[in-house]
Amino acid sequence: MRLTCPNCGAQYEVDASLIPAKGRDVQCSSCGHTWFQLPEPAEPDEESLARADREHDPDVALAGDASATPPAPTAEEPPARPEREAPAPAPEAPDAAEEEARIRELVGSVNVEIEKTETVEIELAAPPETPRGPEAAEEQPTTRAEAAGTVPPSVAELLREEAERERRERERERASRQSDAAEGLVAEDIAERERRAEEARQRVEAAKEAEARAASRFPDLEELNATLGGEGAPEAVAAGAVAVRGGRNRYRAGFLLAIILFGGLFVIYLNAPDLAEAWPSLRGPLGAYVDAVNGIRQGLAGVAERLVATLTRLAGEG
Repeated sequence: MRLTCPNCGAQYEVDASLIPAKGRDVQCSSCGHTWFQLPEPAEPDEESLARADREHDPDVALAGDASATPPAPTAEEPPARPEREAPAPAPEAPDAAEEEARIRELVGSVNVEIEKTETVEIELAAPPETPRGPEAAEEQPTTRAEAAGTVPPSVAELLREEAERERRERERERASRQSDAAEGLVAEDIAERERRAEEARQRVEAAKEAEARAASRFPDLEELNATLGGEGAPEAVAAGAVAVRGGRNRYRAGFLLAIILFGGLFVIYLNAPDLAEAWPSLRGPLGAYVDAVNGIRQGLAGVAERLVATLTRLAGEG
């Protein structure tokens, strides 16, 4: 099927099966013009031509009337004129549904459905300037036999390019949507950070103002000492400092004394046998002391064992 651009006159040869019965939009690759193309009218086959000849032939029509109405009896009947032999029926054209199914199978390799495509962009290699008139028809001869049959490789390549272009457009749209969503999230994150920074700055300023107000409410310590204590104020301060220092010294001395006492008792417990041999008179007190320490140790060991058993039982129940 030959397509001619109504804008620039460029001509293209495509398969007639690419144009459905309802027509479709096509686009010229030379000038970009788009128009609605209808399929070419089907050519009458030999059977329809023979039927039309029989209907318009007067001899065949008279023969049909004579066969329909019986003639009146006459003395002499003229010999009947032999009827023209009807031509043999032409072979039936291939079913349109089968042809369409075959084309769909061919085009299915590029995931493009012919019936669902709205616009087919024709990108055949056309000369920049196509001559018009009878010379162009002589330079570009074509027959319906060339257009019929399988889809040309050029058309299949065009369909593959169209499918690839649609896939790239879908990926581009998806990427643009994702980038827009990411930009929106980044903008929201920046706005949230700015809001938090502003709140922190306001809190710091409020704390500084509160500190300044609190400082203004309390009197000056130097002025207070000068008005209340006079010359005796430094002596009172010195006496307080001495008392604090003395309390700290007593606490330190008591702590060191307790450590020394417990250390001495521990040394006596460890060296009780040697001390008893060295001083036999201390054997009784040392034995009682060792027994008391051993009793305390056994009591602590029993408490520890019961505590461990209780914890183990609770862990097993949990």
